[in-house]
Amino acid sequence: MCGTESGRYVALDLGGTNFRVLMIELKGQRDSAPDVVSKVFLIPLRIMLGTAQMASHSLYTLCIVSSYLFIHLITSALSLRLPTV
Repeated sequence: MCGTESGRYVALDLGGTNFRVLMIELKGQRDSAPDVVSKVFLIPLRIMLGTAQMASHSLYTLCIVSSYLFIHLITSALSLRLPTV
């Protein structure tokens, strides 16, 4: 990275107990910090303790649905330049 990258990017982080979706906006300026908005989705205990097949199907579905909803909500928020947490 040279510090002039710009655009909106989505990052997905699957941990042992949660699934985190991040929307990151790079401004294309070396001295400017990126805007980062994230949402954490808890993984239900029944999925954590279930079979691998159950977990992979459930997590895939969670990934698709949560990413879709989060991207649309955050895209609107970033367009309005709302403060991020």
